[in-house]
Amino acid sequence: MIKRIATAVVLIPIVLLLVLRAPVFLVAIVTGAVALVTVHEFLKLTEAYGVQPLRKPTYGFVALFFLLLVINVGQEKPLLSTDFFGIAAAFAAAIATFVFLTIAMRRESLATGYPGAAASAFGFAYVALPLAMLVQLRQQWAGAFLILYLLLVVWAGDIFAYFVGRSVGRHLMAPRISPKKTWEGAAASMIASLMIGGGILYYSASVSTALLGWGLIARRDGMFGLERPALLPLLAL
Repeated sequence: MIKRIATAVVLIPIVLLLVLRAPVFLVAIVTGAVALVTVHEFLKLTEAYGVQPLRKPTYGFVALFFLLLVINVGQEKPLLSTDFFGIAAAFAAAIATFVFLTIAMRRESLATGYPGAAASAFGFAYVALPLAMLVQLRQQWAGAFLILYLLLVVWAGDIFAYFVGRSVGRHLMAPRISPKKTWEGAAASMIASLMIGGGILYYSASVSTALLGWGLIARRDGMFGLERPALLPLLAL
C-alpha cells in the first residue's frame, strides 16, 4: 500500500503537467511509450491462454503508428484534423489484420498462426488506437480538460475499488488472472466513477476557471473551448 501511495505521489503531478502543459507532440511520444508497455502486458495475458502472439511485429506496428502520429500532430487546425485521424485509424486497424495474418502464415504450425494474428490485431485495436485517440482529443478545444476529467474518473474508480475490495470484497472476479479483484470492488469503482464524474462535470466551469487562474491551462484547453459554435452540436449528443 505504501508503494502504491509513493508511486501515485510521484507520477500523478507528472501526468497532470504532461496533460495540461506539455506540447501535443510530447504527449504523443509519451502516449506511444505507454501504448508499447500496455500492448506488451496484453500480449503476456494472451500467452496465459495458450496463444502465441506476434510480439515483435506488434511492437513495430504500434511504434510506427505513433511515429506517424507524432509527425502529423499539430500540422493542421484541430477541427480539420479529426476526419484525417479517423480515416488513418480505420485504415491502420484494417491493414494491421492483413499484416499480422501475412506474417503468421509463415509459421511452421498454421494452427498457431490465426490465433496469434488475431491477438496482435486485437491488441492494436483495443490498446493502441484508444490511446492514440487521447492524443487526438488533446489538440481539440477543451481537450486538456476532457482528458483530465477522464483521468480523475478512472483514478477515483481505482481508488474506491482498491479500498472497498480490500475491506469487504468476498467474490473474486478472475482468481487466476488477478486474484485480488472482486465484484464488490468493481461495483464501488462504478459508483465512485459516476459520482466523481458527475460532480466534476457539474462544476466544470469553476474547475476550468481555477486551472486557468493557476496558469495550468490556456483558455482553449478548458471548458470555455466548448463555447465555440462549431462544437455546440456535440453537446446535445
